[in-house]
Amino acid sequence: MIDRKPEGAPVKNHQPAEPAERDQTRQWGATGRLSGPLDVPSRLVVTTRYGIVLSIAGVAISSLVLLVYCLLVMARTIIDAFTETPIDMDGARHLAVELIELTDFFLLGMVLYVVAIGMYQLFVDPDLPVAGWMRVRSLDDLKTQILNVIVVLLVVTFLATAITWSGGRDVIYFGAAVSAVILSVSIYTFVHRRDH
Repeated sequence: MIDRKPEGAPVKNHQPAEPAERDQTRQWGATGRLSGPLDVPSRLVVTTRYGIVLSIAGVAISSLVLLVYCLLVMARTIIDAFTETPIDMDGARHLAVELIELTDFFLLGMVLYVVAIGMYQLFVDPDLPVAGWMRVRSLDDLKTQILNVIVVLLVVTFLATAITWSGGRDVIYFGAAVSAVILSVSIYTFVHRRDH
């Protein structure tokens, strides 16, 4: 006997289904990564952004080297303060100036670290787990972070100069220059936040 399918029975389609990848479009996802198929030129262009990792690594290494070196200098300064420098007001003033100047270099190392982390978020991994104030979503965010640290660095630099002030008028001109820079940065930051 020949089995016959009843009339009206659904006919199965044995054609292979379209791959899911074909329905995807090339677009940037919420995490900053490309989804969907890419042709070879586009894939090469996207992959070249990972070459920036070398620059980021260079900045991060510079930050680490500077911070470690400053730690060694600080240890040497403290040892010399108790072994070779007279323990009096002049010695205390000399130690304070050296420690404040070291703070400048520590801040510079932090600036390099912030730049490295920000560049890594922008070009490699936007989901990098960092503190909220270090979250970078655009170059404007990175510039704002750098400017904020630079303001602190300028204030510390002026403090070191003021401590060693000998009564001349140079410190007034230097203070005016620092104030002008800080005012310019503040105006830029205010305008940027208002526009965004």
